[in-house]
Amino acid sequence: MDRKIEKQMRKYESWLAKDLGVDSVPPMQVLDLETGGVPEGSLLPRTAVVANRSGMVQVVTGGMLKLADVRFGYVKVSEPRPLEVQLFAINMSTNIARGVYATSFALAAPLRKPVAGPVRLGDETESDRNNFTARNLFEGDRETAALLNADRDLLKQAALLPVTRRTTAKTTEKLGRHLEIRPIDAQRSALIVRTLPDILMTRTGFRARQTLEFAAAVEARL
Repeated sequence: MDRKIEKQMRKYESWLAKDLGVDSVPPMQVLDLETGGVPEGSLLPRTAVVANRSGMVQVVTGGMLKLADVRFGYVKVSEPRPLEVQLFAINMSTNIARGVYATSFALAAPLRKPVAGPVRLGDETESDRNNFTARNLFEGDRETAALLNADRDLLKQAALLPVTRRTTAKTTEKLGRHLEIRPIDAQRSALIVRTLPDILMTRTGFRARQTLEFAAAVEARL
């Protein structure tokens, strides 16, 4: 299985490079459960994985995975601007064959502007799904949230960035929406996004380019 993962990582490197419009990206690391999916010093938060009583983990595709089989992929790129990408790297296919693919991604982009405190795009619920104002406002630090919420175009861009629902022929995949901007230090902040992958013909899309475009838009607003 580890050899299959390594082979899949090479594909993801190629697909990520296409997403970013660069010739190549650094090799992806394969990280085990104890790392939380990130190396020391990462801007991304650790991913907590909790098993059920049978030692199994449910993934967003509805399948089950042995806790011992949990692996993450991780890469940090510098071009066209700094970005960290984490992927949940192993999933048991819902059909007879075993598959190795990412079920979700997390991305972190440092911003060259500070924020007074963390803000987060509000969670989407069934009751407010059709209400743009209710479901697409930043919450948290009042000063930062007010500045971002005053830009309706920015809010539309934010709402479209994380993919939280995807329907295939067999299943509907759902992921809790997470788009956060948090302070790093007095000069910088970080944009953190969690998303389902885009399925683009025969390859996977990371939404990396969209994340960097949104990071630039947030910097311009701040």
